[in-house]
Amino acid sequence: MTLTSQPEKDLTLGDLVVVLRRRRRIIYGFVAAVGLLAIIYCLFATRRYQSIGLIEVQSKNRDQLGLDTIAGAAASGEADALVLNFNLQTQANILQSDSLALKTIEDLGLEKTSDYQPHFNPISWILGLFSPNGTPDKAGASLEDSPRRRRHVLTVFARMYKVKPVSGTRLIEIQYLSSNPQTAAAVINDVIANLANYNDQTRRGANQQVVTALTSQLETLRKRSVDLNQQLADLETRYGVLNTGTLEPTGIPGAYSSVIEQLKVASAQLAEAQQDRILRQAIAEAAEKGDSETLSSLAGNSVAGAAMNNSLGLIQTLRAQEATSQSALAQAESKFGPSYSKLEELRANLAETRHSIQQEVSRLRQRAVNDYRIASKTEKETRVEYNHLRAKAERFNNKSFDLTPLRLEADAASKLYEDMQTKLQQAGVLQGLKDSAISVVDPGRVQGKPAKPNVPLYLAIALVAGLILGVIAALAADVLDARLHALRDAEVIAPGGLIGVTPELNDKVAADGAALVAIDDPACPFAGSLRALRSTVLLMKSSVGLGKVIQVTSGVSGEGKTTIAANLAVLLAQSGKKVLLVDADIRSGNLRSLFDVKEAAGLSELLSGQTQAPAIIQTKIPGLEVLIAGARTEAAELLGSEIARRWINTWRQDHDYIVFDCGSLLPQADSLALAPLSDLVIQVVRSNVSEKNQITRTQTTLAGNTSQPVAVLFNGLQSVEEGYSSYFGRR
Repeated sequence: MTLTSQPEKDLTLGDLVVVLRRRRRIIYGFVAAVGLLAIIYCLFATRRYQSIGLIEVQSKNRDQLGLDTIAGAAASGEADALVLNFNLQTQANILQSDSLALKTIEDLGLEKTSDYQPHFNPISWILGLFSPNGTPDKAGASLEDSPRRRRHVLTVFARMYKVKPVSGTRLIEIQYLSSNPQTAAAVINDVIANLANYNDQTRRGANQQVVTALTSQLETLRKRSVDLNQQLADLETRYGVLNTGTLEPTGIPGAYSSVIEQLKVASAQLAEAQQDRILRQAIAEAAEKGDSETLSSLAGNSVAGAAMNNSLGLIQTLRAQEATSQSALAQAESKFGPSYSKLEELRANLAETRHSIQQEVSRLRQRAVNDYRIASKTEKETRVEYNHLRAKAERFNNKSFDLTPLRLEADAASKLYEDMQTKLQQAGVLQGLKDSAISVVDPGRVQGKPAKPNVPLYLAIALVAGLILGVIAALAADVLDARLHALRDAEVIAPGGLIGVTPELNDKVAADGAALVAIDDPACPFAGSLRALRSTVLLMKSSVGLGKVIQVTSGVSGEGKTTIAANLAVLLAQSGKKVLLVDADIRSGNLRSLFDVKEAAGLSELLSGQTQAPAIIQTKIPGLEVLIAGARTEAAELLGSEIARRWINTWRQDHDYIVFDCGSLLPQADSLALAPLSDLVIQVVRSNVSEKNQITRTQTTLAGNTSQPVAVLFNGLQSVEEGYSSYFGRR
């Protein structure tokens, strides 16, 4: 009979399942340990309450009475998605700024609460041993002037505080955790109030700068209007002309002339040139000072022109980007510290934005100066033309008509002053009536149930973490474990294939050591597998003439060779054969106790010449005889002696089968001498006991001492292993 080895198989998912089932105690242990830690944490962790606020960020400030139309502003639709996203992100970054956090901490006295009290942290303490402490805070200094205190409270605040823009909306969600539910709600409401105040102050500051610049120009216009009216009154008194208030059909007071008509047009052009020059002068002065804030607030003025408005609008956009970059930098420095790898990138972005602002202001400065010069030149040219027409009017008209240009100029100056004064007053009204940039959807409310610890979530995480760690540990233990477990591994290691597979015995039988299972429990799977081994042995003898002298051995003790040899001998005898079972383990054989044999001369006495007749004992099983090991001896050469060879030849003639229960080969190679005298060598390997390198060394040792096949029997196949059901059915 030719036995061929099985090809090595690839690892499958089923193999992993088998490994995990085999190492299930490790997995259970990790799950229990991590779960216990989670339970302990949930029992002793501080209960923290979470308050959540929701605010809406408006696309633009709206006046409550619709006075934007009075000021000449066209009604605009909703801001596009990009602008809205910039505005939303800007407000979110402001909410996460250190200034807003410090303001809230000071408003509510959070530094004195239990959440902000320093706690011993072993990791921070160890890191503090290797990092410089820096300058200590001054006693009695404010929070702003105490870097260590400020860093500590900001770190705690950032850990408790979360800002999250709601995707696809104009909403921002604000969350805060605290051991006191009232404190959590108060923090949310104070943060929202501080954000509204910040936006209002910023808007009012920008508007105030524009109002201040326009007020200065209006004072000049007022003085000029007063001077012109005074000159008109003086001339009217000198010429004795009375202003009746009547107008000619052309609209010119007093009389009509083409020169007067031209003078009227020139007067209107002069007023327009003056207004244009005043605005250009205001822009030029702001650009000369580098005041990007004022320049950004002038964006959208219809008088400035399309090119100028584009530059002013770009400055306004860059200012918004600067605020966003500065807020992101401050937030990163607060959260991650000065060693954060992306700080340099954030600083570079901020510097680049500021550089772009300065470049744009510089470009705008030259353009504004040029525009101002052109406006001044235009005004001067208009004034020259106007003066020329006025001179002509004075030459061609009477005294009453001579007063018309001065009256027109005075009226134009008064009208210009009144118009700008009206707009300035309207701007002041609008400034007070604008809505806030944000509106509160949900204020912070006191919660009655703590948000942390979230016991179901933590237990679920502990379960998953325990499973993952347990699986990793189980796989690692299986990889590091050199013992034989899987049937597939034994099939690969066995050079001649497996001659048989036996299942694991029940715990009681295994605890008692060797047992005659074939007699005590013949219906069990173990006995059934040995009957299959018996059939294989019978077939080998009948087909190829092998198997009359059978040596059962193993690499180390505890692999079940005695149980296999004894039960195989019993089954062969039960099949009607005459069988001699020889205990060849002359150092520690135990067949005597297994068959309840009294003290007698055995194999060691026979081979040493102490007795001339073997003390072969007939057992209660018909056809089965047993030769015990006899007195313990260290004479290993006895088994390879000529006397042993003669007795084996004699037993061959008297018995159908001779089964040698040999000792372990690796500790003592006593029974190795029987290998050349045997027809079949059965090497017993046991699941969860035999190591792969021991099996290989045993096979190598046997291969060098016998030309007969060495058959491997896999003993103790566990029910969780792959292949158990195919051999023995489902358990």
